[in-house]
Amino acid sequence: VIDKVLGSFLPDGAVLVDGDLRIASGTWSYRTVDLTHVFRGDFTIDTSGLWEDHTAGGAVRFEGGGVQAFADRSSGHLGNVVVTKTPVDPHLPIRPLTLETDLRSLIRGAVTVESGAFALNGFRCICDGDVTVHAGAYLRVDPGSNLQVGQGKALVVNGKGRLDLLGTVGRPALVENQGLGKHAFRIMADGTLGAQYAVIADVDTDGLRVADGAIIDPRLPLNYCSFIRPPSGGTLLQVENDQLLEIVGADFPDKPTLSGYNVGKGLKQGHLTFIASTGAFAGEGYDDDLYERIDWHSGGLTKVTISGPAAATLGGHYTFEADVAGDLPLIPLTYTWTVTDVPEVVHTLSGLHDETECSWATTGTKSLHLRVTNEVSAVEDTYQLSIAELRISGILTGTVPGTNQWVLTLSGTSADSHYRIDFRTNMVDGVWAPAAPGGTDVPGEDVQFEWTDTGGPDRDLDSLPELYYRAVLE
Repeated sequence: VIDKVLGSFLPDGAVLVDGDLRIASGTWSYRTVDLTHVFRGDFTIDTSGLWEDHTAGGAVRFEGGGVQAFADRSSGHLGNVVVTKTPVDPHLPIRPLTLETDLRSLIRGAVTVESGAFALNGFRCICDGDVTVHAGAYLRVDPGSNLQVGQGKALVVNGKGRLDLLGTVGRPALVENQGLGKHAFRIMADGTLGAQYAVIADVDTDGLRVADGAIIDPRLPLNYCSFIRPPSGGTLLQVENDQLLEIVGADFPDKPTLSGYNVGKGLKQGHLTFIASTGAFAGEGYDDDLYERIDWHSGGLTKVTISGPAAATLGGHYTFEADVAGDLPLIPLTYTWTVTDVPEVVHTLSGLHDETECSWATTGTKSLHLRVTNEVSAVEDTYQLSIAELRISGILTGTVPGTNQWVLTLSGTSADSHYRIDFRTNMVDGVWAPAAPGGTDVPGEDVQFEWTDTGGPDRDLDSLPELYYRAVLE
């Protein structure tokens, strides 16, 4: 702990603090310039403390394998900041340097993540100089965080380094210029960028440039990112790698003062598909796409069609299908089925096809209404059919000489159902039995159809004095 009510702490050489450091009061200044001080534990500057070692060649270096926290509640700022922690190992938990307040790296101050991880944790990292992520290093701009790059300087992710801009709805991750002007933003070959719900502002005329050989994480492919305050005569997003990516919900709200492009691709490789993009500067009319490798789609739905039986039998169970068309529709889709005399059914699916099963206990004309929605649009369709009670409406004797055939007319039937024809020889003490052969699993037809009973080896129609029939829905 440094607790000096008056005066300053003036080290003659570089200091290594193996544990935590707290400047409770007083000033950490310098007697010798260009010193790099190393901190391996938490570093806190209270409101009465101050850091004033801002010489151009000096730095504050955070290192070690443990979790570290930095908090500066004073009115001052740091100079150059270097993060040299244990390299990120995908098999081990990340132990980053984490902010508990804003970090101000001013007076030509640069922020360099040489190895390990640095997480902004919802705070601002305000830098007068460059921000650089080297091989084996990871910089994470969390929800509500703000990374500010020096005017005319650069945010660069080198090969094997990674930058994640991980915003959420209502709490974007913001990258912008420190003050007025523009800055460079480069993802170099073999470097990785992941982003969602980020705001990317104040890029120079090269834009956010993803170099040939650089990687955009396909799990975080700039979905719902907003590109604002564009340069005049430049491009907001320039992607030169060979990836095939779908980018959902990108926002380009601002047109440049003069000419410019929203997205560019100068190499004949890879493909970008933008879905449901928004903003006055979105769309094909503003891209730089010499080789036709950038597409724009609404993500909306254009049509839904219900298909199913044209007629149904009372008490039967029937399946109705829905097929959706659209312009690369965004998923999920919500299917809301509203059916006469049937409780409403809602399905949320990732596909363009849905089914629902219905059964009715009353006859008459029934209606099915389907509304399908996704994030950007809605479509509807209505389908009607008639429900009737199953009946045997007529019995005719056969006309073939030497036989005693009976032709039954069944009504209230459906081509989507099967039926069973039962018979009995009297209505007092007889029992119902299938009219075999041929009386089971009888395929129906819509509205009505005829079925012929020709008897069988164990059922001689000529010898039966009485014969009764009933039809049953199978």
